[in-house]
Amino acid sequence: MSDHSSSSDEDLEDMLDVVEIPKNVDYFQKTVPLFSVEQYMEHFRLRPEKTEELVHLFATSQYYNWQEGDALKVSALKCITVFLWFASDEAVSFRDVSDRFNITKSTLFKIIRRVTVFLNNLSQEVITWPTDAEKKEIEVHFSANNFTGVIGVIDGTHIRIFSSSVLFVSAWFCNLVR
Repeated sequence: MSDHSSSSDEDLEDMLDVVEIPKNVDYFQKTVPLFSVEQYMEHFRLRPEKTEELVHLFATSQYYNWQEGDALKVSALKCITVFLWFASDEAVSFRDVSDRFNITKSTLFKIIRRVTVFLNNLSQEVITWPTDAEKKEIEVHFSANNFTGVIGVIDGTHIRIFSSSVLFVSAWFCNLVR
């Protein structure tokens, strides 16, 4: 009976052997630099030279230079690259990004938080709103293309909204009554 027991213990040990899962080995160091401009833009939604500008601004900011804990500091380039990868795909998870870029989930969280605050503060310098004269000129251009009352678009994206005419009328009426 002990032979049978020892045999099933060995079988159990064989079944419990750790399976090596292939990782994205050196993805940041070896794969990303090989991307063409088109591939880079597809994955990061930004031109490589704009990424470099962001990296320089981030590297010289208080958000990058602040260090928490004893962990090795992640390069400014890697921080921006990781953030862009995360922000450019709504279906990506913390686990996916941390695996792909060989960082912990807690480090990923810190990177996302820091870069988000950095970009939010940078937005005041980068985003400018048109003057009244510019708004009028832009509106004339859109009107010439059958978009009356429009002064801008975001990312040139058209979002199709499906609704029945009854739903539209009731929603319009509800907003009118308010």
